[in-house]
Amino acid sequence: MNHMFDPTSTTVILSRHAYAEVLRGLGRLREAETEHRAVLALGEREFGEENFTVLSTCYRLALTLEAEKKYPEALAYARRAERAASGKLPRRE
Repeated sequence: MNHMFDPTSTTVILSRHAYAEVLRGLGRLREAETEHRAVLALGEREFGEENFTVLSTCYRLALTLEAEKKYPEALAYARRAERAASGKLPRRE
């Protein structure tokens, strides 16, 4: 199989992440949520739970859930992304 089309390749995962964002931007929130969840699960398996792309997808899923008025779940995903990212950001002097 060509690595470029392997569903677990970085290129495919990043492309799906971008596709989910396009869906969200078009207001196709249910589809965006489904795609974000799929990318999140795949990213966690391939890159680990604290990978930048995984955290970004987690946050973008939170934004999608917020737009769908699924506030408690949105907040949980946003907090998860924030907690994981806070340890990776440089400290301000």
